[in-house]
Amino acid sequence: MKTYKADDVLVVILKSHGFLDTSSSIDKQKRKKIFKLSKSAQKEIYFNYENIEIFNSSQGQDSTYSLSELDLKILLFYFKLPSSDFKEINLKGQFRFENVSERIESIKEEYNDLVHFDCQKAHLNKLKRIIDFYDNIQI
Repeated sequence: MKTYKADDVLVVILKSHGFLDTSSSIDKQKRKKIFKLSKSAQKEIYFNYENIEIFNSSQGQDSTYSLSELDLKILLFYFKLPSSDFKEINLKGQFRFENVSERIESIKEEYNDLVHFDCQKAHLNKLKRIIDFYDNIQI
């Protein structure tokens, strides 16, 4: 399984998914980088030398030295999924790689149970939208 580090390979992938490099000139001189989906976005990916840190509204959410393909998919999912849908993953909108991965699996199970019992159509549709969004993320 491929792993990604805070380097040019990951930069190319992030930019291909619509991320902007919003690093200041001082950060760039220090080999640090900041990526956001828009200049005013609150969520950011911060390359702090070799460490990859995830922030939301200047609050640290999680960090790692490398990303597996699954971690990268989860990271893109967190950044691109509308916050109203992400609250289904975590009510407070907080991000931890392992928590999101576990919650996605439980949402798939919950969806299958709701389909089996044919109930809660509105919630079923929301879960289906989240699952489809996750499944359609390509690295």
